[in-house]
Amino acid sequence: MINRILRYLVLLSLLMVLAACEEMISDVDVPETQPKLVVNSFITPDSPYTSICVYKSRPLYSSYDNDTTKFPVVKDATITISNADTSVNIPYDVEYDIYRISKSDFPIIAGNTYTLNVTTPSGYSVNAICTVPIVLPPQIENITIDSSLEYELYKCHANFRFLDIEGTKQYYCVTASKVSYQTGDFDPYIDELRFNRGDSYFSDKNKEGQYFSFVTDDYYTYQEEPVKLIFTIAVIDKNYYYYHKGLSDSDEGNPFAEPTPLFSNINGGLGIFAAYIQNEIVIDL
Repeated sequence: MINRILRYLVLLSLLMVLAACEEMISDVDVPETQPKLVVNSFITPDSPYTSICVYKSRPLYSSYDNDTTKFPVVKDATITISNADTSVNIPYDVEYDIYRISKSDFPIIAGNTYTLNVTTPSGYSVNAICTVPIVLPPQIENITIDSSLEYELYKCHANFRFLDIEGTKQYYCVTASKVSYQTGDFDPYIDELRFNRGDSYFSDKNKEGQYFSFVTDDYYTYQEEPVKLIFTIAVIDKNYYYYHKGLSDSDEGNPFAEPTPLFSNINGGLGIFAAYIQNEIVIDL
């Protein structure tokens, strides 16, 4: 009888503790945070335009309506981009909802360092710096397509490699895509091909001057289907590398995965200002 009473008292004390904890947690006030300015821009000599996306972040624990933009675009910012010799303002393009300037008005030159400054009438002020790689991307070599016929479909994968650029440390981005046209359609279908061997973003650390080999995952195509394969290889700066490496390493599909901090080089805000030089090869199958 005494043991039963003691167990009852212990259980009652535990319930009182849990109730007190629940009440204490419910009384905590979450501090309000202000949105930050988010700037995204990837500059290259290979593009006819230099584009900058500017918007505001959504503060932690804040709510938003389905009828409003989750990350509102900032349309009244003053944006300047400069190198050692020239500084220009980048206008807002209403049609594309971004800030952009043509290559003829402000060319991006390999080896140059660029500074981006963004201010808004509401008091935001951020800046960032990046340097365009000076070396040209290496050539892709030994492209082969392995295929086997399965009923009316070809099961294929592509193989290729390239030789690392000797000298200073290099960062690379490599992609492969399948471009196909369906009967009666004017716009192509573009499917990104992942790699069964090789990474999309990597450095030449511990592999200076060596070959990097790649094998795409299998893709399928009909016998009479017009198909092109597009391979791109880019020499990228470290900002580009760390930002996209963080994106590729994050596992949003796993609820138990630890959050991956995303790289940002925007002083006073969030986002990325990075540079690259790209080479593209198109294989018409």
